[in-house]
Amino acid sequence: MTMTKKTWKLTNDRLRQAQKLGEEISELHNRDKLPVDPFGIARSERPFLKLIPEDFGDAFDGQLEYHRKENRFILFLNTKHDLRTGGEHRRTRFSLGHELGHYFLEGHRAYLMGGGKSHGSASEFRSDATVEREADAFAAGLMMPSSLVRSIINRAEPTFDRILEAAKSFDMSVLSTAIRTVQLSDFPCALVGIRQRRVAWTFPSESLIEGGCYPAKRGGSVSETPSAQWEEFRLGVADRHSSGGRVGNWFQTFDREDLD
Repeated sequence: MTMTKKTWKLTNDRLRQAQKLGEEISELHNRDKLPVDPFGIARSERPFLKLIPEDFGDAFDGQLEYHRKENRFILFLNTKHDLRTGGEHRRTRFSLGHELGHYFLEGHRAYLMGGGKSHGSASEFRSDATVEREADAFAAGLMMPSSLVRSIINRAEPTFDRILEAAKSFDMSVLSTAIRTVQLSDFPCALVGIRQRRVAWTFPSESLIEGGCYPAKRGGSVSETPSAQWEEFRLGVADRHSSGGRVGNWFQTFDREDLD
């Protein structure tokens, strides 16, 4: 299907609604304090929600279950990453935000309470499933509400150093912060994930869409230069790298065919 401005907005409406709910809950519980405390939010839902943080190995990042007999939800949170830091790892914090998305989003909650089967989640934008993307969007809004993020990221054009600064302020991973940055940036920018020399996912800023640049289809091939740069980075040969390129190598430009 050809991507247009209208279809882009339609396909992202559910994610925007999930992010908005996450922001509302964050503002209700957190009151502009940084970083956001998802554990405090989870505790505030007791006894209807019980949190069980344990090292579950590679089984899942988190899993939410509804137990009808006790009429409550059980949230299993994988804390295996906490051993690296001796405290709450950023990945663990986002995973909790993700599972809280399954808990607070009405459709997700109704599915589980209606007898739907629970499943282990892989959070932080690693799943293509719509319900998982909604939970990720909720977590992003919860952990990095736009009312706090915009003032930090829009002081100037986004750079990697600015993303690192924001990640520290919100106690979030660089990946999650980078995604949230481009989502809320007033500047035309995007973040593209590469997997096996193909586009795995793309997060654009709204101003990029307004400029007529739409994400290319997932699975599209990537030109040799960025593929080679990523491979060097993955192997530890190179660190950050900047170079020029054409917008047409990364995006579909329907509104202006000659857009560079």
